[in-house]
Amino acid sequence: VTNKNNGKVVVARIVDKCPGNECAFGSLDLSPAAFKQLGELATGVLNIEWNYL
Repeated sequence: VTNKNNGKVVVARIVDKCPGNECAFGSLDLSPAAFKQLGELATGVLNIEWNYL
């Protein structure tokens, strides 16, 4: 997962889907630990791109 605004990258394991219909297609619901590696938690939503490894 790459934060397109600051270039920070994290490798994260997919463990489940977003609950209900909370996430748009292609969106990720990251753990707080993974999110913190990309940006501030208070931001809430990041401009990211991701791919499978």
